[in-house]
Amino acid sequence: MYFGKNQELIDEMDILMNDSVRMYVAVPHTREALLGTIDGTNKLFTLKDYPLYPQSQVKLTPSIADIIVEGVLASGTPPVNAYTVLTASAINEITDVPTGDQVPGAVELATAPATIAATSIVGTFFEQIEPFVAQDITPTVKQDDKEIKRIGSVNIMHGYGSIDYKIKSDQIISNDSVQLINKLLYGPYTGNDTVETGYTAAQQLPKPISLKGHIPITDDYDDVIGVFKFDKCKISPDLPGFKQGDAGKFTIDMSVQTTPVLLTPIAA
Repeated sequence: MYFGKNQELIDEMDILMNDSVRMYVAVPHTREALLGTIDGTNKLFTLKDYPLYPQSQVKLTPSIADIIVEGVLASGTPPVNAYTVLTASAINEITDVPTGDQVPGAVELATAPATIAATSIVGTFFEQIEPFVAQDITPTVKQDDKEIKRIGSVNIMHGYGSIDYKIKSDQIISNDSVQLINKLLYGPYTGNDTVETGYTAAQQLPKPISLKGHIPITDDYDDVIGVFKFDKCKISPDLPGFKQGDAGKFTIDMSVQTTPVLLTPIAA
């Protein structure tokens, strides 16, 4: 009689620890200026905020579908600040200077824009961000469960309804954390005062922006076992907290408003 997987095989399996999981969030950028020369011959334009995030729930590699590129004409005909959609032909990798890694951070256009047609190039896309030091990643899944009892039986039936998905991650404050909080929770300053020279001003958004994200799980050889992808995420506001003798902390408390998707590799 077959009683299941051989116990010796079970004993040989690797136990996945905290170094097997990471978390990424993706923040939207709308008509952000891209870097590159407009001279009628250059087709390559670089994102200031990279890597480019794959927006599809079933994709892990970004493509031209993940960015809208437009040419902006500041003066002349057509009218001032007219936006013209440009055709992207490829997503190229660039070298991330701090790490030396090759990351998707540039878009190649099918046709080089000329100065007569555009004075700047902008892109609408999502930027992938990995919070610097995550102490934990705690997902919760709660489904509405209605107990149904009926006359003539002692059995209890269950009716299942909506599912609430949340992901909580406690973060250690690092040099990059303030910029991370700025991108996740803050928007442009709308007050009347003049901002101090040498600074930029932002203020907390009254409502959270819609984000994306994913959690990859890898084995001891850094091979992907599975990737959970999340869409239409919202993060509750938080401020960094500090305690004597301890590292500063803040919390990413994220709700997921669509059904998560799990991607797993096909066995060779």
